[in-house]
Amino acid sequence: VPLLRWSAAQRIGSYKWLEMRLYEVFGSAINVVKEPHLKLTVGEQCYHHAWHGELWHKRLPELREMSPDQFTKPAHLGVEQLFEAISLSADSLELFTGVFRVVLPYKIATYSAHLAITSPVTDGPTIRSLTQVLADEVADWQVGQRQLQSLLHGPVEADRACAHQARLERLIAGTGFSL
Repeated sequence: VPLLRWSAAQRIGSYKWLEMRLYEVFGSAINVVKEPHLKLTVGEQCYHHAWHGELWHKRLPELREMSPDQFTKPAHLGVEQLFEAISLSADSLELFTGVFRVVLPYKIATYSAHLAITSPVTDGPTIRSLTQVLADEVADWQVGQRQLQSLLHGPVEADRACAHQARLERLIAGTGFSL
C-alpha cells in the first residue's frame, strides 16, 4: 500500500506494530547472540524499540479514529513474513544482517518519506515523534552496521550475510509498500 494512500492511523499503527515486533525479536535474540559486546547492543536497542512503540501508541488515540488496536498491524503480509524469518535467525550474523541491512534501512526510508509529506501546521506532534525516532534509528543503524562488520571475518561470512539479506529482501520485494 503506498504511503500516501494510508490514513494517519494506519501509518502510525503499522509503525507501532513494527517497533513492538522489533522489541520482541531483540528480546528473544538474547539466546541467539553469544558475543557479549553484541548482547549489549541488542539490549540497548531493544529498549529503544519498546519506547518507540509506546510513542506511536500514544499518538493513536490523539487521531480520534477507531480503536488503536485496530490499526496495530503490519503494513503488508511481506513485513510479517520478514519478521518471522528474522525471528528464526540461527546466529548473530543472521540477526544483525536482517535487522541492520534490511529492517532499519527500510524503516529509515519510510519514516523519512513520512516526514517529507507532513505539514508543520497540522502534523506537529507526528513531526516531533518522527524526528525523535529517526534520530534513534540512524544512530542504532550505525552501531549495528559496525557490529555486523565485526562478524564478517572473511569471504565466507560476507557471502553468508549477502545470501541471507537477499532471502529477506525477496520477502518484501515488489510489494510496492514501505514498512
